[in-house]
Amino acid sequence: MGLFHINLEGRVQKYRFKDVIKSPLKSAWDEILKDLNYEELFSGSKKRKSRLNDLAILLSFGINSIPHELIHAGTNILAGGTNEQIVINKLYGGDIAHLVYSRIDAKLFLPITGGYVKIAECGSLLGKLAVSIAPYAMTPLGIYMVSEGKKRKSLPLAVAGSGMIAAQAGGVIFDFFYFGRTIMYEIADFIANTAGYKNFDSNHSWMAFPLAIGGFYLGSKVLSFSYRLFKSGVNYCRDLSKK
Repeated sequence: MGLFHINLEGRVQKYRFKDVIKSPLKSAWDEILKDLNYEELFSGSKKRKSRLNDLAILLSFGINSIPHELIHAGTNILAGGTNEQIVINKLYGGDIAHLVYSRIDAKLFLPITGGYVKIAECGSLLGKLAVSIAPYAMTPLGIYMVSEGKKRKSLPLAVAGSGMIAAQAGGVIFDFFYFGRTIMYEIADFIANTAGYKNFDSNHSWMAFPLAIGGFYLGSKVLSFSYRLFKSGVNYCRDLSKK
């Protein structure tokens, strides 16, 4: 099975699929930051390499914004829901996207925001959860491209893939947070209704804030678990191709 070597605190650690399952709550942030670092593919001083690396990731993130938001919107439609608005950051081609498809709106945001989809209606709970994390099906491709880019010393390949990894990391305050909060709200509503509190509403309860905190924690753990699982899967496939 797939084998990864991660340098944490000066030690080399290894894990396979079974190790990911055994440690589902283990953080993936060290791995994500390491995977997003391909400074060795740039030339110049260390400071210049670092800045170019950051700019390349931001550029790649922008390129991936359009497919990311379209996957959100498309998944919602497939799940039986409807979309009120699809918005792409002007910095990342929102105006061009609007010319191609008039239902996409363009607005100016900070560079760390690619856009958003305003959902009018979701078909079901499973639909909500699927819509929030569906675009991260692109993450394995990003992991593979960055890994191959480093191996082949191919800057374009590494740059192209890094935006997909960066999107998953950024999802901790957006999509994965929404995913975790939705689950926490559903659990709270179920418990309240079972206990006879028929009028309980998570959104308007004093518990809304602690449930949101719990949702953020749960979402961050889902992010880490899925990233490590993706990474193990990519490496496992690469090992198979060598046999």
